[in-house]
Amino acid sequence: MKIGYTVQGQAEQQQLIQAGCCEVVSKKVCLSEVESFEQFIMANQDKAMVVVGLSSIGNKLTSIELFSVLTLIQKEKLDVTFLGVQKLYDISSQVYMKIIIQLVQHDKEAMSLRTIEGLAKSREEGVKSGRPAITPDLISKINYYRETKGYTIREIAYECNVSTGTAYKYSRKEKSVEQSLTNQLG
Repeated sequence: MKIGYTVQGQAEQQQLIQAGCCEVVSKKVCLSEVESFEQFIMANQDKAMVVVGLSSIGNKLTSIELFSVLTLIQKEKLDVTFLGVQKLYDISSQVYMKIIIQLVQHDKEAMSLRTIEGLAKSREEGVKSGRPAITPDLISKINYYRETKGYTIREIAYECNVSTGTAYKYSRKEKSVEQSLTNQLG
């Protein structure tokens, strides 16, 4: 029994019915495109599944999301046919998926290399990445505002030009260090 899947609408549903699908399933509104298609393939593992093309799986899929879906199909050895591929090229859906998976793997590796090279170039140019360091002077200033002035965390964050999370974190750190010293001495 053939079952079709699409996110495209009526025209594609008709193509799937003409291709012999007894039922055509559309994307579930409450799920993302990937989640909806993964749920579809897991629920229909015992059936011959048919899609018109990659856009039938999802209009907004990135190559990495597509990679996860296609590797799931390949790993589970599911019967999925891509109608558009068979019309345009003289290759099977399995060969088509292998080609797409290899292209996406190459794309992922190229992205990773570009990122590594970009970070190395930035370091060579003196660009610092990550969060700015919190100096002991700034920690003292945070605690001065908290202990002496009685400022709120939000006021401290504004005065010290840090996030409220940073102001909270360092106002507590100094206190816990002081408390542990007091407890040890006292």
